[in-house]
Amino acid sequence: MDRKLLAHIGQYAENTYFNKPCGLMDQMACSVGGVVSIDFKDASQPIVESIPVQFSESGYMLCVINTGGSHVDLNNEYASIPEEMALVSKFFHKDVLSEVDEDLFMQSLDILRKEVPDRAILRAMHFFADTRNAQLEAQALKDRDFDTFARLIGESGLSSFLNLQNIYPSGSAAERSLALALSLSDRYLAGHGSSRVHGGGFAGTILCVVPRAMFAGYKRFMDGIFGQDSCCAIGIRPIGGDRMPVI
Repeated sequence: MDRKLLAHIGQYAENTYFNKPCGLMDQMACSVGGVVSIDFKDASQPIVESIPVQFSESGYMLCVINTGGSHVDLNNEYASIPEEMALVSKFFHKDVLSEVDEDLFMQSLDILRKEVPDRAILRAMHFFADTRNAQLEAQALKDRDFDTFARLIGESGLSSFLNLQNIYPSGSAAERSLALALSLSDRYLAGHGSSRVHGGGFAGTILCVVPRAMFAGYKRFMDGIFGQDSCCAIGIRPIGGDRMPVI
């Protein structure tokens, strides 16, 4: 089966049967496999580029931290992100933000603030910044510049925290598990490696890029706070979701 078609089927299943208003990124990454760069300007026919890189060469470990938060009843939080970004694009008479000129967006902020909520503007700012960031991350991996890649992951995560605002649910005053994990991770790493929210956010996991020499101590530290094996090392398999070899 065509891998792009397989990804669209996965998205349809999530949108229709799980009522999760997700995009196509996770499904495309899973169906294609390996490290990929994806251009979603044409969402019906995204451009997928495989990057032939082995992260094991990097001197870093990839891991996720399960913070224990639940995704139950978060659909409205997820849906608010594209809905608010659409408010901004519609202001400029465009369907999506990728059709909006960023310079014009910045020049129009005084008028835009009278028409849309500030959070929508912040989320649009994240969109523009993270679109550039994703391209820089892909180039860093092509260049085998893993230190730059780790730094860019951290910058993307900070933008998620400050601008996209998908670190904790807006309706809960107490749920801050992702924020706590990110803060503790950054404190431990002290500028070596980086951390960011993983997936759609609001609850669940963070993704961390940890120097290999620091990983054992990092895992003990995070496990001691979030529970045994809450810190899990991960790998990137080169094979997508169409067929797996029998070993």
